[in-house]
Amino acid sequence: MLKKFAVVLLFASLLFFGCTGNSPAQVGATPSPVGGAASVQPSQIASVQPSQTAEQAAMGWTALLVSGIPYECTVRMTGEGFTSESKMYFSGGKVRMETSTDASGYSSDTVSIVKGDKVYVSLPASSRVGPYTDCEWLVSSATATPSPGESGGVSSYENVPASDYSCSPWIPDESKFATAGKACDLAAMTPETLLPSGMPGLDASMCEELEGQDLADCLSLVQGG
Repeated sequence: MLKKFAVVLLFASLLFFGCTGNSPAQVGATPSPVGGAASVQPSQIASVQPSQTAEQAAMGWTALLVSGIPYECTVRMTGEGFTSESKMYFSGGKVRMETSTDASGYSSDTVSIVKGDKVYVSLPASSRVGPYTDCEWLVSSATATPSPGESGGVSSYENVPASDYSCSPWIPDESKFATAGKACDLAAMTPETLLPSGMPGLDASMCEELEGQDLADCLSLVQGG
C-alpha cells in the first residue's frame, strides 16, 4: 500500500513543482508582478487546453503564481495507466491540492499543502503502519528546482502527462491550509525506515496479509528492489 501511496505522492510533487516551473521557494514567497509591471488580471490567465504542450502549461502556471490574485483551479491529467483530477487553491504564496487519482485500478484521495518552506502530504489511514502509525501528514522541506531557462528547466517538462485546467478568482479561506494532526518529518526518519528514494519504507511484517502480486511488490520494497 505504501508503494502505491508513494506513486501518488510522486505524482503530487510532479504536479506542484514539475508543472509550475518554479522552485518551491518561489511558490512559498509572496507573489509579485514580474518586472515591476501591474498585477496580472484574471482575463490575462487563459485556461490551458489539452492540445497545448507541457511547456506552455508551465508558462500558464507561472503567470498564475505571480499574479498575486487568489485562485482556485480544477486540473485534469491523464497518462499511461492513470487519470487524476485535482482542486487547487492559491492564496498568499500558499497552495492546497486535493487530488483523486486512479492508477492501474488503485484509487486514492490525497491532500497536499505548500506553505512557507514546507510541503505537507496527507497520509491515508491504510498507510499509517509501523513508525507512521500516528502520522496524519508527511512533511518535508521544499527543495529548489531549476526554473525555465535554467539547466534542466523547460526541457524537463517533456515527460509531464497531458493536462488541462481552468481557474477562477477565489475568496481565500485560511482553513484550507490548516494541517491539524501529527506531521511526521521525513528528514527525521532513520535510514532503516526509508526506501532508497527517500520514501517511507516497509518491514516484512507489513506484507503478511498480502497475496499474489501485492505480496511480491511489498517484499520487493522491503528488500529495496
